[in-house]
Amino acid sequence: MANDTSPSNTTDRKRKADDTSRTKILADCTVRDFTWYYLDVSLVAQQPTSKTDPIDALTAKKYLTIAMTQRFGVIGSAVSIDILKIENDTVWIKVPFEDRIMVTEALSGWSGNGIAWRIKQSGPWLGGLTGSSSRHLFDD
Repeated sequence: MANDTSPSNTTDRKRKADDTSRTKILADCTVRDFTWYYLDVSLVAQQPTSKTDPIDALTAKKYLTIAMTQRFGVIGSAVSIDILKIENDTVWIKVPFEDRIMVTEALSGWSGNGIAWRIKQSGPWLGGLTGSSSRHLFDD
């Protein structure tokens, strides 16, 4: 076929060139790998009649470590678990992203002394767990 240089074809090429020149990139961000994984867990009583008292950071860390150790032994106890906030029986924790499956499995399968961990929410974004803003998470 011959090269078509009709006025309409030339105009179409010009229009396409003009459209690309008007495009502006406002922001460009690529998330390659997540570093942390966040979990919203609560300590629940297995018997409906028994009531759990609000827990402190030391007790929460103890129960988290026990759950990890019972499921994965020494390797489980070595996983870094950061407690972000405790409110009544709800605990927000941060774990390394590569250990998220181990932590989820250990906490969801652990029960001891009539109590167990229940995972309410989890994800790689803290804002996704707390709503549109994580600011209220740290307000007392």
